[in-house]
Amino acid sequence: NQSLDFGLYEPMNVGNLAWYYVNDNGVVDAGESGVNGVAMELYTDRNGDGQFTPGVDTLVSTTVTSNGGYYTFANLTQGGYVVVITGTNFQLGGALYGYANSEPTVGGNSDQDNRDHGVPNGTLGAGGLNWVASGVVTLTVGQEPGVGADGTDTYGNQTIDFGFYQLTLGNQ
Repeated sequence: NQSLDFGLYEPMNVGNLAWYYVNDNGVVDAGESGVNGVAMELYTDRNGDGQFTPGVDTLVSTTVTSNGGYYTFANLTQGGYVVVITGTNFQLGGALYGYANSEPTVGGNSDQDNRDHGVPNGTLGAGGLNWVASGVVTLTVGQEPGVGADGTDTYGNQTIDFGFYQLTLGNQ
């Protein structure tokens, strides 16, 4: 039978780093450390609106940052994804309790490493933030993000970083 065909693809990935800011400048600087234990979720941008839409976008996978704040979602096909840091991280006992995320310095498809991609949703308070999400990261086989932006692999995007600064009250 000469009509049997098989399609193969190179699995793709997305990920990188959650870190503590010292100066809230949106850039990973010397002396700033990664955050272990941050719960992360990956969604497909099901409605194509370019942002995280709870109840509409489809949960693909979950992970937790480790080894100095790093995370990765592997075995993905090409398409549009949103990385979400859940609100539980900002509640008492969460890895980011007492911390906030500022506005992003770059968007999801910027391919700029060591820059904050997080867009906060909600307000800080007793319950913390609802979530922090990246913009849509579009994975395209052999093109995302390109050799040099995140190493030598073109089968994923390892530039999606999130920075957090500590909330303080005080008087001088």
